Amino acid sequence: MSAIGSRPGRPLHTVVLCDDRAEMRRSVRAALTTLPALDVVAEAWDVASCGEAVHDLRPDLVVLDVNIPGGGPAAARLVKSIRWATLIVAYSGRHEEHIRAEMLGAGAGEYVLKTGRVGPLLAAVTRLTSPPALAYPP
Repeated sequence: MSAIGSRPGRPLHTVVLCDDRAEMRRSVRAALTTLPALDVVAEAWDVASCGEAVHDLRPDLVVLDVNIPGGGPAAARLVKSIRWATLIVAYSGRHEEHIRAEMLGAGAGEYVLKTGRVGPLLAAVTRLTSPPALAYPP
């Protein structure tokens, strides 16, 4: 786990970014910093370091690469076993329904394909970290 300094003075959702590729972590972190309500507080590169970060930092959100060493589903289950309230956005370069279903079944709230564009990832993060709209009966 690699801890990163937080940005004080703003109400934020804390984020742990779990991906084995350093260049992907840099890219995703840069994209996430465009959302003012997020603070990436740590990075992890395998299931063990992801679990350690969640245990130590109790983040609101984990952005999780499906192909992280040790397995994305195992990482998602570990995150949820440590802190059930932590939200998970899983992202993958593979468009296979069984992988998506396995990640959602393991606790991910969103599953996003790596397309080279950050828009879908940012939209998924925003959906999970935004309060649901209240519906009032007519």
